[in-house]
Amino acid sequence: QRRGLFGRGLRLASKLLGPRDWSSLATRADAIDDAVGALYRDRAKVAKTFALSLVGWIVGTAEVWLALHFLGHPVSWLDALLLESVGQAIRGAAFAIPGSLGAQEGGYLLLAPLVGLPPEAALALSLAKRARELALGLPGLLYLHFSERNWQRRRAPQPIAD
Repeated sequence: QRRGLFGRGLRLASKLLGPRDWSSLATRADAIDDAVGALYRDRAKVAKTFALSLVGWIVGTAEVWLALHFLGHPVSWLDALLLESVGQAIRGAAFAIPGSLGAQEGGYLLLAPLVGLPPEAALALSLAKRARELALGLPGLLYLHFSERNWQRRRAPQPIAD
């Protein structure tokens, strides 16, 4: 990424796809490469990003561990880390599916035997994670809905009084 991934990818595509005017895309690809390079040069930001990502992963692992504990199927911290890690990988691989609906559930059902969980516990874990997503996401969506509605009202043309 620091060595011009987007520019190199575009040059490779231009060689494979033949002669065309790639100048506007080349400018954009070089701008993206410059922006990525600038991000990596700021080591403090990279370290903060890594730390926040690690904290998120630890919190996700704690969520899995606590949920399974309260569901009556306690697992070790390493098993919870395994479930969270592979669950995140599955969600990432299923990025094209909105909300990874079904992919997360199927992934947990496939992973459950690896840590000795029955399928119903895996499905309950997945539903508990969905409940958390809803609990955190719905207030934001409601706020967005009402703020957009107010913005559209202010923007709507006012009737001219006679």
